[in-house]
Amino acid sequence: RGPAGCQAVSGYVARAMAMRERYGVRRVFLSTDDSDVVEEFRREAGFEVLVLGLDRVLFDSSLFIEYRLMMGYTDVPAVTEATLVDLFLLAQADYLVAGFGSHFGRVALELSVGTKGYVPPYASVDYPYCFHFLQRRRIG
Repeated sequence: RGPAGCQAVSGYVARAMAMRERYGVRRVFLSTDDSDVVEEFRREAGFEVLVLGLDRVLFDSSLFIEYRLMMGYTDVPAVTEATLVDLFLLAQADYLVAGFGSHFGRVALELSVGTKGYVPPYASVDYPYCFHFLQRRRIG
């Protein structure tokens, strides 16, 4: 596991490399709060890595962002803007590698499908995609 319970970078690297082998991917956009992850991805994967030039210090904490927002520890408009920009850029990607144990990854894929009109190539680093995410429902 990576920082704050996130999936290890190696899982993302492995799936991005599979996308490179299958589709010729050479450039990736990373949505991450950790600058060390960006450097590790560049070093291990050999891709051209793109990231937003936002100050990610507002995300640098062991507390979940939701708690910090509720307690007034961070700038709500700045967090909202950074989150939406990352989300919409991920939705515009030709290929997606994400964690579907997170609403963020699933919403990025759903926005992508909705705007493109087709399901782009995607891979998960944790759970398979499912619109109802880990809910058990009786069948029949």
